[in-house]
Amino acid sequence: MKKIIALFCMILLVMITGCGKQQTEVNNIIKVGYIGPLTGDNAVLGEVTLNGITIAIDEINAAGGINGKQVEVIAEDGACNAKSGVLAIQKLINQDKVKIIMGAGCSSETLGAAPIAEENKIILISWGSSSPDITKSGDYIFRTWPSDLAQGKIIAEKAIADGKINVAIINANSDYNLGLAKAFTEYFTALGGKIAVQEIYEQDAKDFRTQLTKIKATNADALFIAPYLEGGLVIKQARELGITLPFYATDLVGSEDIIKEAAGAAEGVIYASGKFDEESVSVQEYYKKYQARFGKTPAYQAYSANSYDTAYVVAGALKEAGEDTEKLKAYFYNVKDYPGIAGTLTIDENGDALKEFQLMIIYNGAMIKLEDKPEQVLSRNVMVTQSDSSFEVTPTQVKSGSVKISIKNTDSIRVVTGIIGNGIDENYETPAKSTEEHRINLQPGTYELYDGIGTRKAQGRTANLEVLA
Repeated sequence: MKKIIALFCMILLVMITGCGKQQTEVNNIIKVGYIGPLTGDNAVLGEVTLNGITIAIDEINAAGGINGKQVEVIAEDGACNAKSGVLAIQKLINQDKVKIIMGAGCSSETLGAAPIAEENKIILISWGSSSPDITKSGDYIFRTWPSDLAQGKIIAEKAIADGKINVAIINANSDYNLGLAKAFTEYFTALGGKIAVQEIYEQDAKDFRTQLTKIKATNADALFIAPYLEGGLVIKQARELGITLPFYATDLVGSEDIIKEAAGAAEGVIYASGKFDEESVSVQEYYKKYQARFGKTPAYQAYSANSYDTAYVVAGALKEAGEDTEKLKAYFYNVKDYPGIAGTLTIDENGDALKEFQLMIIYNGAMIKLEDKPEQVLSRNVMVTQSDSSFEVTPTQVKSGSVKISIKNTDSIRVVTGIIGNGIDENYETPAKSTEEHRINLQPGTYELYDGIGTRKAQGRTANLEVLA
């Protein structure tokens, strides 16, 4: 009997000791949440941002953690929609008992999760949501990525500066895309522009030809594209349909994946992006860390770098305020001039990030600042090389005035070449195996050159010719 009692005491002691150890381990961990699109068409955005946060948290833990505690990130899939955003935040609050969540990414995720965070007085700080509606979503809702209002404004101003006054819009049916289209429209029309048509497609769509065909039938002089990660397909299909208008777009077009998917059609697209110095020492060091950890450089570099910054801002808040959400809330409202690798961050009285946008262009297959695009010496000479199966126009930009159009027919049959735009509607016939020259006075604007396939107006292959003052 004594042996049984002794054995029982030993078991009880082990259980008590083990429970005590587990409790100590729990007390030495700070749990923070993450919500982003980890599945679906937008999963790459979730991947690169969660990776950025992971790098930052690993660095923080390696340096001793926060007030002696290690940080654990619990990631949940928001799937880029409100319903999944709701499920993700409910799990993080009710099951994981987190007090602060980094996310969401897509605006629909954040807008779905925000009321629950507000009701439970849980901090939700987004690294990527930009819908203007988030500004008024609650006192516990913050973001480190700027509102679409600033992005819509800079693109609208650029279009007007370029002389585009009748712009068509195509965008996905989601909060982020709708918010950007609305912001662009408001600023563009206030500056005297008109919207020729707005076409909307569902977020998971892969074929945009119906919407693009309607856009082609309008008298628009430019196209504003507000996609998620399907932007490459939109651009590619637009060019395939013969839409030769200048393209303006939003920040998510700035990706090597988008450029690759567009298969050359994205050349010359102008888009807005959060001001981000990719050549800075801190950003290059981040790329090296990312490469070492994940074996590649991040897609959507600005978002990935911003998620890294967000983790450090959160760590600073937890270090000073602990997990008291009222103190955390006060901390975030007082973030001023934080020197992140993705730019300097200030959070205003609405919980919004005060950050600038900059204009970018896809040039020679790369993403560069518009201001860094090499100056072009424009001529007034255009060469059209044409056959029954090919149609090439070089260059695609010329100086206004008397322009010489040389048409080189490499085929054994005659070809018809047309030019339309700004009141011009001409066509020329070129005999087989010959080159002919034509002079035409072109005013600034966008013109369409086309292969008439043997008869006037039967447009087949086309190319855009931009005439600059």
